[in-house]
Order: sequence, then structure tokens, then C-alpha cells
Amino acid sequence: MKRAMVIGVGNYAAPYLKLPAVAGDVREIAKLLRSRSGSFSGGDVTTLAGSNATRSRVLAALEHVFCSAGPDDVVFVYMAGHGEVEGTKASYYYVAQDTKAERVATTGVALATLKRLFDECKCHRTFLWLDFCHSGGITARGKSFRRSDERYLIRRELEVVHGHGKMILAACAPNQGAYEDSRLGHGKFTACLLEGLRGAAATAGEVTVASLFDYVDRKMGSPQQRPMMFGAMEGRVVLMHYPVEDVGRAGPKTIVGGRASKTERGFDSSGNWCMLDTDFFSAKTVKQSKDGTITLDIVSNGPETDAAVSRFRPGPYGRGQPVPYAFRNDGMLVRVGDVESVSRGNAHVWTVTIKPEPGQQGNMTDMAFSTGTKSYSPDDLAKLRGKRILLNDPPAREGRRGGFDESSLLESFIGMNSPAQATACAIQKAYARRQKADEVFLRVARLLAIFMLKTRGVCEHVLALRLGPVRDGRCQVKFRGRRRKVYDNMEPSVIEIEGDCPLR
Repeated sequence: MKRAMVIGVGNYAAPYLKLPAVAGDVREIAKLLRSRSGSFSGGDVTTLAGSNATRSRVLAALEHVFCSAGPDDVVFVYMAGHGEVEGTKASYYYVAQDTKAERVATTGVALATLKRLFDECKCHRTFLWLDFCHSGGITARGKSFRRSDERYLIRRELEVVHGHGKMILAACAPNQGAYEDSRLGHGKFTACLLEGLRGAAATAGEVTVASLFDYVDRKMGSPQQRPMMFGAMEGRVVLMHYPVEDVGRAGPKTIVGGRASKTERGFDSSGNWCMLDTDFFSAKTVKQSKDGTITLDIVSNGPETDAAVSRFRPGPYGRGQPVPYAFRNDGMLVRVGDVESVSRGNAHVWTVTIKPEPGQQGNMTDMAFSTGTKSYSPDDLAKLRGKRILLNDPPAREGRRGGFDESSLLESFIGMNSPAQATACAIQKAYARRQKADEVFLRVARLLAIFMLKTRGVCEHVLALRLGPVRDGRCQVKFRGRRRKVYDNMEPSVIEIEGDCPLR
């Protein structure tokens, strides 16, 4: 379930300055999240604004959205308004509609409370966007505090983020203010946020949390205001979906040299395309060192490439989780080491260093499996996995899994736990994303299949994999792969698979 909470106060009573842009900020953020392109249905987006955003209601709303979320949910919280510093311990507060300037500690929303609720949230994908801005910039409320002190408090209280897949994104750096612009009708941070959500931050038609912050960061790249990000995230969380004519959802636009057209011929290579996690890039060079380290040089064709690549930068707490990687006939799980970029003239090149995750071939030899009527050798089971990956044959079982009947046990041997479970067909998965049987689909499907064939223990070396042509809703497949050599006196077996895979 996806939950969004949008909170904003702008019509403050004296002595607080009014923030006329906040009403538009709240309205437009909620409207976009609810829209047909948004990932949140209307029932899951709640707004709390103006006179309704009292201290008690803000606290109750935050407690509800954070505490009621489960591990598999997605939580998106946006807050805009004034911030305040109070007390000898210099605590930071969000100023609610009924907050009293002379009693901020008891009438404001403590940032420490907000952070506690955020930390206690069981959801693994929790995102908190803060646009605490004043007209003309945030000014100190206490005589003993400077503006830089206020921004330092935000950093101090938010920098340590507990849990996995949790991000806090603030509108400005520790010693900076967050500004409104009357010409934009929004706070500068939120104006960029809205542009990104409307599609400017889209990568292959998808606006993710990573591509959105990258867009905001680049758009607001001024010395007066620099947004900040704390925490770490695994995988991708898509906030908005937009149709992309040339590449659909296959990956960044940079992977296509021209308009993708339907093809009547097969492809036995993905060329210089490579897969990294769920993105696909055109690599200028791919170099593998003696220690197994792989270096990718990716030429940027614009902000979509930059957003897609920059999200792989290691977080502040070290390396991220292993991600899928495939290039030509090789595929594996890798961890991203370094992400660097350099500009030479008009060319902007990203260099991504990745290292293979150890222990990926543990299921290569497998074990034999016998039922009352039939016996399966390790090679038989490997071929069944390969046929599911390439032909969806046999299809994955639906409904309840487990049990000790023959079909349940066979399913457990085909789709048992591994870096890439054989519970889906790579061809059908790629087509579901692309919805078009063209060259892009065939190249993407081939890379995804290579990764699954290698990491699922179907083969150690892919000798040949040809996909296409596609006719009458079916993709022709031809595959040859060599298994790992088990015995010194026996040559490794070769698995061959040929057939037509239904695209739906």
C-alpha cells in the first residue's frame, strides 16, 4: 500500500510572516500524487493544511501515517511552513497553525518527535520531504541564535537516520535559508520538486525518488540554497509514470541511437548495452580487471542519464545492496563501488566501478530429485529453470506454495531461493515493461535473460542466445549454455533450449 501525507501552513498569525505560496505547494503536490500518472491513488493521499493543521492534528496525522504503515508499504510525507528554534538546548520545531511564538516548546511540533516517528516506522520505503521556508529566507526567532544555527539544528537532528530504505530530504544546507519566489508561486525547493514530478525528472517514463532528488539538486545548484539528503535506499521507488515513445520503460533514452522500430529479425547480441539494476545504458567501454572489478564508462546524453547513473553513488553509510548486472553473455550480482563523472568539452562521461558479489554459483550443481514416477538429474532441473526463464514453460505456480505433493516439490527445485529465483519468465517480464515488440524489447529481454540464466545456475557460460523474430505475439528463442565442469574426467554438459515464448 502507498500512503502520502501532505502538510502545509501558510496563513500564519502575527508575529509569524505569512507564506502565501504554501497553499499552492500543498494543492499541487497532492494533485500530482493523485493524478493518473501518480503511483498513489486518491484514497491514499491525505492533505492537512491551513487552519486544520493545528499542532494536535499534525502530530496525529504523522503518527497515523508512520505508525500504521507495514514493511511493504511506501510512505511519502511532505511538510512546508515555518521552522522555529527555542530554548537553551536549541531545539527545532515545525510551526503549526496554532503555535504560539512565546510558547513554541509546548505549542510547536518538535522535530525530535517527527524524527522519532520516522525512525519507528516499520515501512522499508519511507520518504520525508521538508520545505521549511520563510518569505525571503528563514530568520532566527531567538536572540541568541543566528540563521546558521537554525540550519545546523536541522542537520544535527536529522543526520542520523535509522532503518533501511529511509530518506529525509531537506530544502537547504545547514547554513542556508529556504526561499520563496513570488514569480513562481511556490517555494524554490517545491517548485523544482513539482517540475520533477511533472516529468522533468523522468527516466524512461518513470520518476523515482532518486531521479527526483537528483533533478532538484541540479536545478537548485546555486550558492544561496542547496538541498540536502540523509539516509540510504535500496532499489527503486517509482512515484510517477509517463509514456515515453522511443524507449518506453526499457531504460534511459541514452540506450537508443534513434527511433526504435519493430523488427522481423532476431538478435543474438545486445551490442554495447548493459543492465545495471533495472536501468539499461549504452556503455562506451567495459573493462574487467584481474581481480574481477568491472569499470563501465557511460556517456551522458542528458539529465535522464545523469539521474539514472548518479543514483548508484554509495550512500553515507557505505556500499548499497547487490544489484543485477548483465553485459553481452555475462550476468551476475554486483555491488557498486565508485561513481565518478568528468566533463571534457561538450562530453560528459560517467565512470561506474562494480565488483561481483561472491558466492553466486552455489546452486550450479544442484541435487537430483525423484518422485514416485520420475527422476530429475541436476541437468534436467537446470533445463526446466532455463525453459521457464526463456519460454515460461512450465509457468510458475499461482496461489499457495509449499506442500509435499509432486508438483509442489518440483516447483521448489525449479524456483528455489537464489540470487534470481526462476519464478518468472524474462521475456514476458521485459515485454510487460515495454509493451512493444521492437529492438529495444529484444535487447532488454536478452540482458535480463542472461542475468537470470547465469545467476540461477542454469549454465556457467552462455554459448548462444538468440531472441526473435517476433510474430503473432510470440518470440522465437534459441539458447545454448555450458554447465560447470563437475568431474575432471567428464566434459561439462551443454543445455539447449528452443521454442516460442508467448509475450502475454
